[in-house]
Amino acid sequence: MSGLSALVEDLVLGTSSDRHAAAYALGRLGDVRAARPLALALADDDPSVRGAVIEALLRLGEAAVPALAQRLAAGPQVARYHAAEVLGEVRGGAAAACLMRALVDTDPDVRWQITQALAKCGELHAVPDLCECLADRVPLVRRGAADALRRLPDPSAVPALVRALADADPSVADAASLALAGIGETAVAPLCEALEAGSMPIRLRAARTLGQLGQRSALPALRDRIPVLGLGGERHAGVLAASREAIIRIERTTMTTSGLPRSPGCGVPDPRGRPRAPGSESPGSIRRS
Repeated sequence: MSGLSALVEDLVLGTSSDRHAAAYALGRLGDVRAARPLALALADDDPSVRGAVIEALLRLGEAAVPALAQRLAAGPQVARYHAAEVLGEVRGGAAAACLMRALVDTDPDVRWQITQALAKCGELHAVPDLCECLADRVPLVRRGAADALRRLPDPSAVPALVRALADADPSVADAASLALAGIGETAVAPLCEALEAGSMPIRLRAARTLGQLGQRSALPALRDRIPVLGLGGERHAGVLAASREAIIRIERTTMTTSGLPRSPGCGVPDPRGRPRAPGSESPGSIRRS
């Protein structure tokens, strides 16, 4: 019996310690023929054995992708979950293609793991599929998709992320906001539109996200909405406060990044409601000689 065959037999029939040692040795051996038995062992009952199997598959790298793809498509839940995990670490176009095909998996934990693995692959062509996951029936998967889109910033995801700002699960909406903030200036115009025409939850999150983005191009839209929101009373109070906070945050951010020193008194309102110009003191504050 060859060394490979003996190790595979131990991996399948041995005790827990035998299986762990066999998985470790197969990884060190580096023989691509070990990929299939190792992928099958992703369903091992012993978590420590599964850990050794994962390490062995990672050593095989891209050579293990076909075996992992088969396991992801037709294995038990625990094997599918770990197959997705390993494919995310292997990365590359072939791994990403397998993962995208498996986004229809029946188990939400597996679907979540796939979203995280796709983010690690770094393949932007996965963005449309991740956008579809923002409508998944399970909040865990929706949050995973938004988090993945944060790590794969792409302007094409903006419309889906803006819609996700109204998600009933706050953690999903928060993740969508962070993803939009990571995309940058491209997200400003759609967020400004949402600030005016979106539902109440979307407007609230849009204002907060515009503050996080810190782009001066958002200031006109935010300022234009202040009078309208002020007429809305209690109903618009939250959006009004968020819009004002966003304006302050953007002004502070741009002032800090501009590198220009701030003049004393600049922008500080006087009691009559008008900005006090730099260097213009009230009569009572003028030092008399």
